[in-house]
Amino acid sequence: MDSFINGFLTGLLGGIGSLFVYHVKFAMKLDERLTRIETKIMSLCQRIEKVENKINNFDKELKQHGERIARLESSY
Repeated sequence: MDSFINGFLTGLLGGIGSLFVYHVKFAMKLDERLTRIETKIMSLCQRIEKVENKINNFDKELKQHGERIARLESSY
């Protein structure tokens, strides 16, 4: 009877251990994927910032040209 209980407990602990290892490996893969996604998101945010800066610069230039056109029109 003792050998049955020892065998049962050993098998149970082995099963729990293998599930733990599986979950750790799964968590590590998930972490790698999340890190890659985070890197891509950060890259996209940097691109969006660059585009926003270009738009802001274009708006400033457009405003300056508008002011210049208004001055030219008023001088006629």
